[in-house]
Amino acid sequence: MVLTTKIYAIAMIVISMVVALAVYYLMTDLPKKEKKKQIDELTSQIVNFVIYIWIAKILLNLSLFITDPMAVLAYPSSAEAFYLAALFSVITLAIQSYRKKLQVIPLIMTFIPVFLISTFLFEFMQFTVMDESYAISQIVLSGLLLIVFYWIQGKVSIDLLILIMLVGWSAGMMGLTFMHPFVTVFDYLMKPWFIGTFFVGMFALILLHRRKRDN
Repeated sequence: MVLTTKIYAIAMIVISMVVALAVYYLMTDLPKKEKKKQIDELTSQIVNFVIYIWIAKILLNLSLFITDPMAVLAYPSSAEAFYLAALFSVITLAIQSYRKKLQVIPLIMTFIPVFLISTFLFEFMQFTVMDESYAISQIVLSGLLLIVFYWIQGKVSIDLLILIMLVGWSAGMMGLTFMHPFVTVFDYLMKPWFIGTFFVGMFALILLHRRKRDN
């Protein structure tokens, strides 16, 4: 039953991501070539993240993987694997940015609407298909952040827009942890310490970019 639920969740993640990328492509005002470039870069980072989840799952169950690899590979990833994959991704982004192989801010500006749209769609499917009542809070949060994002985009600086989204999502998620027994993102458990760490990590990444730009 748990495995079946995870399979449904994976299918809904894929659907929501594909739709979110399509919506972003249609809604953004960037030139066609630039849109394709940003989507390709984001897709590449998403693929990296998925690979990191698999690596993290193996590392967290290394002894079992050595004796019975399929027992690890066939079982759904844990929240801890998600956290470790997020750490790997942040490190990768920082290194790529430092080596000037990646423009972090354009990537984040692509990631924000895609993430919010896909989260909204995923939680909506969780609410309607899987009958998950807790999903309504995530639907409201992602929906409000989407409205704010598109409303203030172009009216404030990009740095401020990203900061508002980061603070809004982190504060919203932290608030939901006090309202509900558990809070998830794409069916992965979000613990308060991870939300706080994510905020600090992303904030540091933004500061690193600004420092490089000012220099």
